[in-house]
Amino acid sequence: MQANFSHLRYMMICGCGFPNSKQNFEPAVMQFKLMLPNNHTIITVPEGPMFNAPEVAEVTAPRLELVKQAGKQYAETGEIDEKLLAKICSPMIPEDVYAGICNKTV
Repeated sequence: MQANFSHLRYMMICGCGFPNSKQNFEPAVMQFKLMLPNNHTIITVPEGPMFNAPEVAEVTAPRLELVKQAGKQYAETGEIDEKLLAKICSPMIPEDVYAGICNKTV
């Protein structure tokens, strides 16, 4: 007899140093959806290196609070509100500013 795993939920949290989630995470998201087509939640987090820079805590701390809120929501309901998910997956600062920082032009 084969085990029944249909009740399980899956989550992918994927971060990177890119300035946004569009046209950057699609291969990872697609692969995750192919492997686990049901009961999944996907969070993509752009500008990941900012979380390692204490000097930008005024930008990253509120984002981490949103992540904590999402974790609580997921634990309680098995889902994350779409508006909250969109906030988490959005850039923290304007893309051109982030690119300038990364390219040392700002």
